[in-house]
Amino acid sequence: MSAHAVEPGRDGPGGSPSIGLGVTVVGAMYLAWSVKFIERASFLSLDRTRHWGIFDDALISMRYAWNLAQGHGLVWNPGERVEGYSNLLTTLLMALFCTVFDRRTACLAVALTGVATVLAAAYVTCRLAARLAGPGRATCPPALALASALTFYPLSYWSLSGMETGLVTVLFLGALLATERWAETGRDRYSIATGLALGLLCVARPDGVLLAAIGGLGFAHVARRRDGSSWWRRVWPVAGVALIPPAIQLLVRLAYYRSLVPNTYVLKLGLLPLGERLRNGLGFVRPFWPAALTLLAALGFALRRRPSRLAWVATTSLLTLLAYQVAVGGDPWRYWRIVTPAVPLAMAVGAHGLWTAMVRGGASPAGRMVQRAVALTILACGLAVLNAPFLQEATFRQRPYQWEGNVRNVRVAEALGEILGPDASVGVYWAGSVPYYTELKAVDFLGKTDPVIARTAPDLSGAVAWSGMNSVPGHNKYDLHHSIVELRPTYVEGFRWGREDVSEWGRAHYDSVTHRDVPLWLRHGAPEVRWERIRP
Repeated sequence: MSAHAVEPGRDGPGGSPSIGLGVTVVGAMYLAWSVKFIERASFLSLDRTRHWGIFDDALISMRYAWNLAQGHGLVWNPGERVEGYSNLLTTLLMALFCTVFDRRTACLAVALTGVATVLAAAYVTCRLAARLAGPGRATCPPALALASALTFYPLSYWSLSGMETGLVTVLFLGALLATERWAETGRDRYSIATGLALGLLCVARPDGVLLAAIGGLGFAHVARRRDGSSWWRRVWPVAGVALIPPAIQLLVRLAYYRSLVPNTYVLKLGLLPLGERLRNGLGFVRPFWPAALTLLAALGFALRRRPSRLAWVATTSLLTLLAYQVAVGGDPWRYWRIVTPAVPLAMAVGAHGLWTAMVRGGASPAGRMVQRAVALTILACGLAVLNAPFLQEATFRQRPYQWEGNVRNVRVAEALGEILGPDASVGVYWAGSVPYYTELKAVDFLGKTDPVIARTAPDLSGAVAWSGMNSVPGHNKYDLHHSIVELRPTYVEGFRWGREDVSEWGRAHYDSVTHRDVPLWLRHGAPEVRWERIRP
């Protein structure tokens, strides 16, 4: 092989990966799958208009984005400055779509952007995997590295459903790739790119600071190996660039929202004892242990065979996010939203370690075919363990998670839009679809956008408990007397939550009506209700 020849699957001149037929086929297959997913997540509303299935919490961010695009500011209710989102970058991107498209089409644009982020994450994973073996050593095929990132269902589910998970993954992997390129070339543009990606990680999600810290330590390690005792001269400029985005966000938060932390932080962690958080977090992650142990075993195998910086980063990031998931007390949804950004690199490192161990030179063609078959079988078994809880959705045997709730909520929003005037208000537990599609003033019963609820004591009685948790973060604070009896929204989604039940009061002050087969609770005699339009 000449000095300028490129081994299949390795980087060519300038660090650009050789894109082969296998990579193209895998990418095309994923694109077809993602289009089918978006179609399966969609549904028809009451007027037979197709709506695109965006996760309900993502529609909270969409409401902020819509109000920003309409000139009302980055707010949930115009005139009320409460930071009820924790994904600023995604919300700003949504605002761009809301400026260009109507409400429905903006949701489709968000879903398609999710496809792009997953493909970008897989591509960067492929680029990183090509660096695992080192110069002159064999590596796993690029198509296999690409597939390892594309086949973890939660990454696709969250990204295509409008959440920020894909963006966080891309920024983390992009920072690692920029560091690797800087290690190879020493060019300042790569160190600046590393700092920018790390800084944007902190803005993409507050817990992105954990991945940013890991990426920053990785850069510092590279700088120390390159520059010895003067390594800090390389690190400080990168750290300075990384601090700019979160510093700007903090200053804007202080000036605009008058708060050091977002309301979602107060809601989920405020007044919740550490012991309770740890108990809930351990209960939440228990079903993930088979998948986590599978990944950790693969990472341990890869580290034992040939330790590398990326293998250590993959292991550290996975363990860190698992520990963080426990420390914050779990998550309302068992789709591994917090841990997911660490998984693609872990899968690629594990696949590389297994492939290079099983498929060796010197064997006969038949022997190499057997080696490949064994390696692929083991990898397939590992992927099956990782995706077992989601297999029915991933193979389209059932609709995506929360599809039924999305259908119900959008139809409620449509029904309310036909019978409520512009001065009406809506009170909701599902704070996404109904407020977003109606544009009406909204009352969030669970406090994401209500500082009064966010600062109440959490319910630790076990009345708000699921998925192994005794008290579900983000859903364990409520005060229905405040939200319903005092604020009296025109429409109320229900009168019971956890240990609190104001149904008796509600039935005396609200009427149960049905409009176009949609059951609704409307405040008795409310002038903002167009009662004459109601038809069963």
